[in-house]
Amino acid sequence: MPTVFTGARLDTVPADISFSALVSKMASEKIHRVYVPAADGSAQSIITLTDVLRVVSGSSLPKARRSLDLQIEWDNKRREQLRAEGKEPMEA
Repeated sequence: MPTVFTGARLDTVPADISFSALVSKMASEKIHRVYVPAADGSAQSIITLTDVLRVVSGSSLPKARRSLDLQIEWDNKRREQLRAEGKEPMEA
């Protein structure tokens, strides 16, 4: 029978979280991994501190690039959208 950790901490973030907000959350809450839930509640992806460090350091390892480049791409598209609407995007 598998072990169940009933008091285990499960940190989640929304799929549309900005990269800077993700880094801020991980640093301020001293967490090393966050889960991005799918619509059905299952884990869509897991982002680890190692993934963040790989992106920051410019590493081209595929796992980090796949998960975090999507976040950065979303951030950039959202900023462009806000500027097109005549709004100045907030920087985190």
